[in-house]
Amino acid sequence: MKLEEILKSKKPVLIDFYSADCSPCLVMEEVLVNVRNQFGNRCEIYTIDLLKHPKVFDLFKVQSVPHFKLFKNGKPRWSGSGLFNKDELILQIEKYL
Repeated sequence: MKLEEILKSKKPVLIDFYSADCSPCLVMEEVLVNVRNQFGNRCEIYTIDLLKHPKVFDLFKVQSVPHFKLFKNGKPRWSGSGLFNKDELILQIEKYL
């Protein structure tokens, strides 16, 4: 599935921009597992690796990792950089369910 199609989903779509050599990004992996478990199929969560897809980082103007962007119906709804706990991410996603 292409990124454009993913972002146009009627469900909230959370994109995790990360790098495998980023310690905070690795911490967020467990948080995202918990968030996925909370929402099941009501929300889509994707991870994009800086080293594998640098052009995507440029396209979305991501300057630091970890960075998160939330979309619904093709429109950006929220973004944030740094460490977040499960409850903070859940709160942002629930606004668009």
